[in-house]
Amino acid sequence: MSANDFTHPIDKAQRVQAAIESHFAWFDRIKQTITSGTSEFTPAEVAVTETCDLGHWLQESFRSYCPDPAVMAAIERVHHEFHLRASAALDIALRGDNSTACRAIALGSELSNLSGKLVVLLRSM
Repeated sequence: MSANDFTHPIDKAQRVQAAIESHFAWFDRIKQTITSGTSEFTPAEVAVTETCDLGHWLQESFRSYCPDPAVMAAIERVHHEFHLRASAALDIALRGDNSTACRAIALGSELSNLSGKLVVLLRSM
């Protein structure tokens, strides 16, 4: 099953794992874009949570996998904040400040920490 395939997972664990893999793949694309300083996306597009497969899944069918409204709210909040931080980092890179943009995506950065929190929340479902 590919990271983007949310249509045929057999069970909740597979669905969550596919979501996590998709999130990591999207974050890797953003990291590559930021380090290169060029992007097919604008910062405004990256800020929209539905630009990634995980965002689509959260909007379409997530509630059936996560009946706890507190967990749902936390996932949506962290996912939204992640996209805002990724957008800001991309904006910095596209303005030519590559070193600051690279620090914004580095291990231990707020963006990296949000990514980790998102994965922990998804696994807690």
